[in-house]
Amino acid sequence: MSVNEAVKTESTAERLRPVVLRLARELRREVQSPDLAGHELSLLAQIDHHHGIGVSKLAELERVSKPAISAKVDRLVELGLVERSEAGDRRCVRLQLTAAGRKALREVRKRRNAWLDVRLAQLSPSSRKAIDAGIVPNTLGADIHGYNTHVPAPAGTPDEHADDENHPFASQAKFSLVQAMSSMMALGLSLEQVVPMVTSNPAEMLGLSDRIGALKPGMDGDVSVLAEKPGRHVLRDNEKTELVAERLLQPVFCVRNGVRHDAVASILPQAVAA
Repeated sequence: MSVNEAVKTESTAERLRPVVLRLARELRREVQSPDLAGHELSLLAQIDHHHGIGVSKLAELERVSKPAISAKVDRLVELGLVERSEAGDRRCVRLQLTAAGRKALREVRKRRNAWLDVRLAQLSPSSRKAIDAGIVPNTLGADIHGYNTHVPAPAGTPDEHADDENHPFASQAKFSLVQAMSSMMALGLSLEQVVPMVTSNPAEMLGLSDRIGALKPGMDGDVSVLAEKPGRHVLRDNEKTELVAERLLQPVFCVRNGVRHDAVASILPQAVAA
């Protein structure tokens, strides 16, 4: 593996790790079993995957002591979810799920799949394709153009254009770079992942990383100040796909060439409460 390949792999791991952790945390929190704790579900999954596993190996996989895992297995046996068997050697006890254990595990997996399915259904077809392909964006764009800025038309502009009704973006949602950042966070990325997408990453792509994209001595001191608006808010794209954001970023002001510009433009999208 070359140095560049190693750097890219490390970068991918750095972006992927918080997403995986957050997804696992959300699944545990949103889809709780009424009768089983999270660690018990984990044991059922391990025993199901390693049919006939021994207690020592199970303790190793779960990274707990053998006495602790034995006590947990005892409870699962009492619940009728796991059974022990002696494979010709009384010192070698094998574990396997009972029919009730397999059913309990199927029900939990079914609920978790349903929870994920609801959230995936909120995404646009292009976003679902990106997830299927394992794509995490490296940069973000504002996607602002003449069909979603809604500014007063200059004198002499026709009231209507012949092709307006055929344009895919006509009369659609307003966009901004900060709203795109909020969308990425609503999809599971962290703020620490999203900020480089609009600063250092595009600067590097343009070959200008020595001038822009970071706050360092000797670099252009352009700054954007954002605020996080509390509450749940709806984000909507041009395909009318809606996503509820738990964290909404909004621009406050920027400093460009030493001049402050407040974020008061009418083209900025407004927060919509969920």
